[in-house]
Amino acid sequence: MKGMSAGDNPTQGPSKLFGIMEKNNRGFLLLVVLFLGLLFFAYSNHFHNPFHFDDDHTIVSNQYIRDLGNIPKFFTDATTTSSLPANQAYRPGLTTLNAIDHWMGGEAMPQPFYFHLSIFISYVILGMLLFLM
Repeated sequence: MKGMSAGDNPTQGPSKLFGIMEKNNRGFLLLVVLFLGLLFFAYSNHFHNPFHFDDDHTIVSNQYIRDLGNIPKFFTDATTTSSLPANQAYRPGLTTLNAIDHWMGGEAMPQPFYFHLSIFISYVILGMLLFLM
């Protein structure tokens, strides 16, 4: 390619093309911290929002998620997903996460904070994994 020396590799990706993105660079670390801070700030008001829409039948009125002992049942019985028969589907991973979130809340009724927190953490982890790809 024009303007490149023999040792340059055009497939090194954006981390080499933009010096600030190098993983051992202090600027990169500062950028990551700034980005995570902005992300948390943008989502900070959602942690205490109430449940909405399908949360009622999949979380609030779903008796199965109130006992972690039901986790094996989530993988064999689709009726554990929702309290509404029309909305029952095989979603064992989601139902398991809902049960864990309910358990983290430690109260008889599900606490929205823990459900929102786990989704936010999953979102951040997914974003980091996508960046590393």
